[in-house]
Amino acid sequence: MVSQLRNGPARGGISRPHRNRKAPFNLLLSFMSAWIALVPWTHVAAPVPRGQGQAAPPGNIVELSGRIVDDRTSQPVTLFALQWGESKDLDSEITWGYGLTAALTPHRDGTFQISRPFTAGHKVALRILADGYLPQAVTEPLIGSARISNLVVRLKPGFELRGIVLDHAGQPVDSARIYLAGNQLLDLEDGAPRTFRDSTAITDSLGNFIVAGGGASQLLRIVASASQGRLLALAPARLGEQVLLRLPQPARLLIRYDMPGSEAEAQLHLDFAAEDMEEWDAARLRMSLAPTIRNGEEIELAVMPGRYRFARGKIVTIGEFGRGFGCDLREIVLAPGETQTVDLIRRSGHSIEGEVSGLKESGAAGAILTVRAADATGDPRNFNEVMSVSDAVSCNLEDGRFRTGPVPPGTYTAVAEAYLPETPAQRNSTGIRLPDFIGTAKVTIVRNSPPLPVKIGLRPVK
Repeated sequence: MVSQLRNGPARGGISRPHRNRKAPFNLLLSFMSAWIALVPWTHVAAPVPRGQGQAAPPGNIVELSGRIVDDRTSQPVTLFALQWGESKDLDSEITWGYGLTAALTPHRDGTFQISRPFTAGHKVALRILADGYLPQAVTEPLIGSARISNLVVRLKPGFELRGIVLDHAGQPVDSARIYLAGNQLLDLEDGAPRTFRDSTAITDSLGNFIVAGGGASQLLRIVASASQGRLLALAPARLGEQVLLRLPQPARLLIRYDMPGSEAEAQLHLDFAAEDMEEWDAARLRMSLAPTIRNGEEIELAVMPGRYRFARGKIVTIGEFGRGFGCDLREIVLAPGETQTVDLIRRSGHSIEGEVSGLKESGAAGAILTVRAADATGDPRNFNEVMSVSDAVSCNLEDGRFRTGPVPPGTYTAVAEAYLPETPAQRNSTGIRLPDFIGTAKVTIVRNSPPLPVKIGLRPVK
């Protein structure tokens, strides 16, 4: 399993290192399953703003700019998200969720400027999401290229929704975080929302909350997050009713990490499989945990019951490039109150070492060596192969040598992938970059003796 270290996730590829070394792994495991389903909403809000039309840009591009204000006070709304929507054809309704741009820091004057290409024969629209307000479309759906400026988007406050959060024993939960979910992806990493800009609240000491932003026609859910984001509860958002959210009894996961010769500290990743459960999928939830563990230690986590995908994360760098992998991938299903153990223990395995011949002569900036399943071919376009990675390391550029961490007994395919230095076009691209050279070798690990050194030749990728 692999993650690209750029501004967004990609299935494979390589890029310059990301400043946040933890962030790539919150997306690693999403490649095994479908992205959270888009939830269609038909726009029925207040009249859309009118702006100043200008000469349309060439191609199918929409460019919109203006400012966002509170409809009651006309004061700027400074923290918001811009969400695109698009239709399947000119007769279909807008489906929201085609990209989200969140204001990570407040815009003092509430201004925005954004552009987006779209598919010919489709309608496209932009709306504003902000805490406490109803979603508001910026314009009527557009069917062709447009450049509109000086828009004034007036946000109307939503209705208040009230409720209470209890734990599995019926006791009130203090300081639980409340999210009004369904308009956009609720992406929680270690309990913190990454880009969520819709309505939120916090419970008081009696577990009570009030969250504003509900609408009479919206099919929203209220999500409660507690215990550092490791426990969640979900309920429909109904106007005029007291909403009860009851947290489940936590499950416990014991993780033991003991790999002599491997990293002193491992970055783990637990991805809650919300898309497998209809009620959570409708809330557009994505929840991940990324704890660290030291070699030779064990940790215990109290977590939400349910289905998870687990991986030991690794980032391999080659000069200015970086690539993330999810090693030791497995699925875990936890019942309420259950305790399970994950053993990352390799005392009976051996390292795989050897060299990638001709690496320096190839002109490559470096190479990555991955240990994959026995039937792997090294095909860089077969993204399923990287779901079986046991370890990943960089190769020495001068002599091509490499040495992995311990690998359990069994038969494997060692895959070397070499990359030429990035061109200016590749440096500015966020797309997938395949390796320029690959090479493979079969390796068998037995319990009693280490394998012979491996020599891998490179060939150009066609």
